[in-house]
Amino acid sequence: MAGFSPDARHLLIATSLGIELWEVVGESPVLRQKLPQKWGLFAPLFTPDGRYALAFGYPTTNPGYLMTWAVTTKGLVERDRVEIAPITYALSPDGKTVAAGNTKQIQLYDLTEGKFKPRVTLDIPGVALSFSPDSRTLAAGFQAVKLIDLASGQVTREFSLPEMPSDVARAQQIAYHPDGRHLFVVNANHTIYFLRLAPPPKAP
Repeated sequence: MAGFSPDARHLLIATSLGIELWEVVGESPVLRQKLPQKWGLFAPLFTPDGRYALAFGYPTTNPGYLMTWAVTTKGLVERDRVEIAPITYALSPDGKTVAAGNTKQIQLYDLTEGKFKPRVTLDIPGVALSFSPDSRTLAAGFQAVKLIDLASGQVTREFSLPEMPSDVARAQQIAYHPDGRHLFVVNANHTIYFLRLAPPPKAP
């Protein structure tokens, strides 16, 4: 798994051994840093301003965790870590909110200067997560797809997925279209759904 910095100068690569920071300017990428983690890391990404990097450790026999690093001229410097049990996580487009989900609940954090501040825990399963482009809504998928208003924490809309012959339908990936009006959902049987959403309410 890998993620580019906003300026495309750096690349984060997460492996079962840890995380690597590469400089990708020029013809030959250069490994700047290699940080081992005992249980490995997944889903590396940079914040929109490029100042911080994030990744999560999948829970196995030990608690899972979310991590952040400050991106400095000397490389990555660990900034914060919270022990939770995420199966997935997502960062809002404005870089202010982190959502971590599993088959039982979603935990929301405010992200300030690379630090996690717990906001609320929602008793809503989410093994696939995606923020709307305006960072106001979180789409969470498991056996259904739910749209959650982040200001209130309430589910505003729910979409059921067709059941498969041998299993219960399960959303594996979710992604908002940049227009905020469409949602793409990949089911466990590799079916892709395109959901058309209602336009946001007009300002008074």
